[in-house]
Amino acid sequence: MLPEKEDLGIVFLTTSKVAEKVGRTRQALYTLRQADPTFPKPITMTEGRQARLYWVKQEVDAWQDRQMARRH
Repeated sequence: MLPEKEDLGIVFLTTSKVAEKVGRTRQALYTLRQADPTFPKPITMTEGRQARLYWVKQEVDAWQDRQMARRH
């Protein structure tokens, strides 16, 4: 189950969901994160090397909106 902060309207996405949302593989998402400093930064809910990464859906949506706006 994904963590969710319903009281604030914050929704977290897994790496797989973000990759699917932006139309990339998980590896291509890693490359995008390295190449594009405007891409949202992930957060972790736990510590350690194996900690799962999550993204704030609203930040990913906003990044996509900025990418679409740039093409005009």
